[in-house]
Amino acid sequence: MTRELQEMARRADERFPKLEGHGERTASYAVATAHRLGVSEPRLVALRIAAALHYAWAETGECPCCEPAGNTLTKWVLPEAPQSADFVRGMRADWNMAPTEASILAAACKFDLNRITMQASETTFRPGVEEALTAIAPLITPLNRSDV
Repeated sequence: MTRELQEMARRADERFPKLEGHGERTASYAVATAHRLGVSEPRLVALRIAAALHYAWAETGECPCCEPAGNTLTKWVLPEAPQSADFVRGMRADWNMAPTEASILAAACKFDLNRITMQASETTFRPGVEEALTAIAPLITPLNRSDV
């Protein structure tokens, strides 16, 4: 990621201290899940950026990645990875209306929120996504709340 994108992620962590590290953890889960599902390398890169930044423009502290700020998100673009914004916008869409990566991102986000004991909104994911995430989950070291 560019310095500008890294700074954006850092500012999100500062604004939402309960979620510190959420973007990077979500990126790890999302990329591992997508890799297991055979997503291409360029799309893995775009997914990683989307996951790392998916809550950077949020306005609430409860579950900002599940409640993106409407107009800000619709205008969000990244010249480095234009697909990233599509993946984030698709997180809340019906799984059959959004890119596979959007469903992967939503599942990875929910997985991390559950691990840090925050409530995540109910979501239906594209078939195969939850199974792939479940398969990689044992490879991920459990977090203690004090680790976050």
